[in-house]
Amino acid sequence: YWDRYRKYTLKGLNKSIVDVINLDTDTIVNNIGDPEDNKFDRYGMVVGHVQSGKTGNYSALVCKAADAGYRFFVIIAGDKNNLRNQTQDRINETFIGECDGNKQCGVGIGDSNKKKKPVSLTLETGDFDAKTAERLAPLNLDNLSAPIVLVIKKNASILSNLTEWLERNYKNVISEHAMLVIDDESDYASVNTKKASDPTSINSKI
Repeated sequence: YWDRYRKYTLKGLNKSIVDVINLDTDTIVNNIGDPEDNKFDRYGMVVGHVQSGKTGNYSALVCKAADAGYRFFVIIAGDKNNLRNQTQDRINETFIGECDGNKQCGVGIGDSNKKKKPVSLTLETGDFDAKTAERLAPLNLDNLSAPIVLVIKKNASILSNLTEWLERNYKNVISEHAMLVIDDESDYASVNTKKASDPTSINSKI
């Protein structure tokens, strides 16, 4: 996934910039946990300036984590539909390789390996919905040969719906697969501004 992302990115960015993304994301990958470990729980934060390429950075991170063996990705975008949709578009372009339904785009152009195509359980113009997810989700997560990715709004009801759906469908297997959760702009709405014993709704659900 990283190799095709790198080749695609080089079409629009200088090699020196792509080299920096490569080095930065190597550092992050080396700290997120080995997906082959039986159990781990790792937290971390990456700080970036406004309009400094954060989405491009975590797109590269997702690609490298998928190469390393991570199989479940949840990206928590902004709290507005347009921000979530924009992030979904970028992930479609940089990781999934399909846009507008089944049309190849971005990293997917010229890629004939359909078995490795990541499965998105959220749509370009639709946040997480249990019925949509059930229609798109693989029947057997244990036999999954490609990663699953969701791009959701930072919204308490969406987070609740996703958690309930995961518990209902994948409760017995989800703990066997390494999951990477990316909280975009984690300084907004994610921080607990109440007592630790009674956290804010979004904070507790994340």
